[in-house]
Amino acid sequence: GDGDNDIEPYISIGTTVGEISLGAAAHYDESDSQDHELYYEFTAGYERDLGENLSGAVELVLGWFDDTATDDADDDVFYGGTVSLSYAASGNITVTPHASVTFSENLGDYFFGGVSVGFGF
Repeated sequence: GDGDNDIEPYISIGTTVGEISLGAAAHYDESDSQDHELYYEFTAGYERDLGENLSGAVELVLGWFDDTATDDADDDVFYGGTVSLSYAASGNITVTPHASVTFSENLGDYFFGGVSVGFGF
């Protein structure tokens, strides 16, 4: 909002149980643009091959902030999900459009999307 660059280092771990990917992460917001410095996330995801060069994925997230402007602990919680569709355009290029939504009483609700392009060497 104020033009500052947000630097947000994080540490995460992940594993796969059957066909479900599970993860946990801790993020540190180095900037002064937010009311919090630390937030934590748990994720669960599922990816499925949809045919030649195409796969789909769904990921759910549950997280909370260590410190917010209110004293109500329930307001610190956020949850959401992402759906994506990956297309392997070649052996080295993958194009992935995605849409995400997050919900939180304290932070508001957000919907966003985008397209990522991955290059392999």
